[in-house]
Amino acid sequence: MKPFGLTEAELAAKLGMHHVALNAIINGKRSITPGTAMRLAKALGTTPEFWINGQLAVDLYRAEHDAEQVRAVAKIPPIDSA
Repeated sequence: MKPFGLTEAELAAKLGMHHVALNAIINGKRSITPGTAMRLAKALGTTPEFWINGQLAVDLYRAEHDAEQVRAVAKIPPIDSA
């Protein structure tokens, strides 16, 4: 936001969303939805895929570092294709 000279509230207004929702995304407490990705892409001259891929990377990282998820996945046997 700083490179654009915008406050969080100003960017939220330009995106047509509540500043609390944008703050939650910035602080990692809320995910970027496809709709938000479209808004960010339009406003910032990127693509929705850029934002969705970033969210996917965060989600996958969190899953790979969640002990419960890791234990559950470790119990799954491979399925033989032969």
